[in-house]
Amino acid sequence: MVRTEVLSGHQEHLLAYLLTGMVVASAEAARQIFRVAVFLALVAAVLELGQFASPGREPTLTDFAVSALGV
Repeated sequence: MVRTEVLSGHQEHLLAYLLTGMVVASAEAARQIFRVAVFLALVAAVLELGQFASPGREPTLTDFAVSALGV
């Protein structure tokens, strides 16, 4: 797994979702920001659950929580 070697895995999750949320929200109307946040949190959940199918990976509630916090 490739890491930045500067940030921890949780910090990378938080930063990735924070920046994604900011970019997507800036392209949406203000009333759509909540929908964007919910959608991105669902994406985080699906990606985390997808790790069940990846050998050597396991989903964690902590990783999802950090990603959702970034949103």
